[in-house]
Amino acid sequence: MDHGNKSAETSSEDGSYYFVNHDDYSRWAAIDKLRTISFVQVKEVLDRLFAILKTPIKYKSDNGSPFQSYQFAEYAKQMGFIHQRITPRWPRANGEDQELQCFLETYRETPHTTTGVAPAKLLFLHARTSGIPEIEELNFEKIKNLYEFARANDRKAKEKMKQEYDKRMKSNRSRSESLG
Repeated sequence: MDHGNKSAETSSEDGSYYFVNHDDYSRWAAIDKLRTISFVQVKEVLDRLFAILKTPIKYKSDNGSPFQSYQFAEYAKQMGFIHQRITPRWPRANGEDQELQCFLETYRETPHTTTGVAPAKLLFLHARTSGIPEIEELNFEKIKNLYEFARANDRKAKEKMKQEYDKRMKSNRSRSESLG
């Protein structure tokens, strides 16, 4: 399974940093508040995260100092993931920890607009949308159908975005040709 995680750091008003991780497959998001963004602190968070979600095949990060270090390169090699640097897209995090946790809980339990399935359901095979824990017999066929449903919705959404992008680019080209 080709899971890719993304990370970004954003500073808060009290000088600490929000370390944001996002799983590309399930759309699961995790936010940790750190006093510093040293490799040691980042490693502690990633060790906990990978213990729960498993080590990804590819880990994408911004160009922050902990990700440029020799230590991080060795950590990636030791853990067995490919490190890819990307341009961060996360907006500055504002608000209190409780608001972030409430947002994350709601986000994780709400069906994603792309996949049609809650990230918690895709990742852990359950979602507590009613607030009452559900007890469901694990059925391989049901799980397989859920994953296929999410992947099909994801493919459709990506195709639609591509078509819209291509349409905009064609329109831009037509305008520049008529001006030239």
